[in-house]
Amino acid sequence: MPDLIVNARVTTLDPATPEADAVAIADGRIRVVGSASEAAAALASLAAGAPDDGARPRILDAGGRRVVPGLIDMHAHLDREGLKAAHPSMAGLNHRDDVLGRIAELARAAAPGAWIITMPLGEPPFHFFESPEAEAALYPTRGELDAAAPDNPVYVRPIIGFWRWAPLPDRLVSCANSKAMAAVGLTDDSAAPSPSVTLERDDHGRLTGRFFEATTVSILELTAFARAVRYGAGDRVEGLRRSMAVALGTGTTMVFEGHGVDPAVAEAYRHLHSTGALAIRAELVGSPRWNALSRSPVEAVSADFARLAGYGIGDDRLRERGLFINLRAHPDDRIRGAAGPYTGLAGYHFDTALPAETGENVLAAMARSGMRAVGLSPSMLDAYANAARHGPVAGNGWLVQHCGHFPPTALEAALRHGVGATFLPVEAIFKQAFIAHESPEIAPDWMPLRRVLRAGLPASIATDNIPPSLFFALWCCLARRDRDGRILPEPDGALSRLESLELATLGAARCLGLDDRLGSIAPGKRADLAILDRDFLTCDIDAIPSIRSVATMVDGDWCHLDLSSSGPDGPGLLVETTDLREGRSRESTA
Repeated sequence: MPDLIVNARVTTLDPATPEADAVAIADGRIRVVGSASEAAAALASLAAGAPDDGARPRILDAGGRRVVPGLIDMHAHLDREGLKAAHPSMAGLNHRDDVLGRIAELARAAAPGAWIITMPLGEPPFHFFESPEAEAALYPTRGELDAAAPDNPVYVRPIIGFWRWAPLPDRLVSCANSKAMAAVGLTDDSAAPSPSVTLERDDHGRLTGRFFEATTVSILELTAFARAVRYGAGDRVEGLRRSMAVALGTGTTMVFEGHGVDPAVAEAYRHLHSTGALAIRAELVGSPRWNALSRSPVEAVSADFARLAGYGIGDDRLRERGLFINLRAHPDDRIRGAAGPYTGLAGYHFDTALPAETGENVLAAMARSGMRAVGLSPSMLDAYANAARHGPVAGNGWLVQHCGHFPPTALEAALRHGVGATFLPVEAIFKQAFIAHESPEIAPDWMPLRRVLRAGLPASIATDNIPPSLFFALWCCLARRDRDGRILPEPDGALSRLESLELATLGAARCLGLDDRLGSIAPGKRADLAILDRDFLTCDIDAIPSIRSVATMVDGDWCHLDLSSSGPDGPGLLVETTDLREGRSRESTA
């Protein structure tokens, strides 16, 4: 059904028509961007030449709200958001007694013998604590948990370290009661699976039921507790459904999974797509387990992963393309990788690391075969430069992600080889700007987004799912303020609101080679857009993180529509279905 959006403040990011009042949409594409009369005339013309099949154009009155191109999250971990809802939240608990009360409440509602598995303690999405001692004090011992839930195994999960990262980057805490430890085979004689893991013991050498891990992703959860905390195919599909709703509700219409996804996550995407339920665009990158293959990594590029070369496989809604390449091995990742193919909440394989020489040979093979490579941090650029001697890198969508510190040498190398860059403003500014404050010599190169844009580098931003709304990331770009309220120096970093919006839309589309069809509201492009509950361009800067979409369109379909919504910028949306041939309204809903 065609759509007409009127009474809107449309920011198009199209130089031909930067601002407009109305948009006409038909067959999944933008038809006209301009005044309400121009857009209505375009739809009337289409209707006049179409058979009368009973379908009537919908007219949506935006109530003066801001309309922007659909946002593209370039490092989303989208599946992770919905999986967080699979276990009870422990947010808002500020004392150990509160924690025990919550466990007792869950135990009263559980069948005897059923597992009680909760989310971590602390306030999501960051789970910050004032000190390690304050965090540890919240976690009960096995005896306390036994008293609260005598008939059930209990496990309070740890965070993923990337959620918090700073100032306590490598400190994960979890706890379990006696029944849980017995069920997974943890005894007083058990040894820690890694030097990074501490199984706390009392003065008599007995396990207290509290566990401390100096790492980023829990080893215990992927080893001992994997039999209890294990997501199945159904969990991943339902989690992805919930994740899509969250993303669409904040105006995100496409995600890119640059860290790579394991086959279980990819299969959840395929399932939703095959059933017509994938409401968001997604581009997935492969997460290889090199040690699990029968061929050498170089041979595997043209054999096991040949389908991911070029434009990969799939369509405009779901595409699988390229490989995640990791040249940084960590001993803990070997242990986590041994749990594969299961990856837990991470959703990507841990054993992707290659030795430097092998990695460079793999990248050379990828360049020869026209396969996109995606790596973390600008440190990958030297290896990309070596690969460029063996085949074309420019034009094949090679990317570096997780960018924060981006010196001129990195910018020059990325420009020289046609490599795009994705920045994580939340990580680099909100959580880690203290690094720049402590090292003034690197501060000018800390998130130099304006310098990057002026140089013409394909650049984008992402959430890393912390939190899932790109508007928090946009606020970080603009405020450049860390969690302690300190402002990051901004000689080359300060952006206008339009420039930051471009990073989350047209810039992301450029990084993916999709700017001919996505990223702006322009005639002929796919109809991906969002109507916001407040004006991103004029609202108070500290209101930006809480911006939501009251209506989100993907490919001409309203995938998220809240007709009852009202907010600072106007009353609820108004939709009416009209016969443009006759100019009569057939129905109206507010």
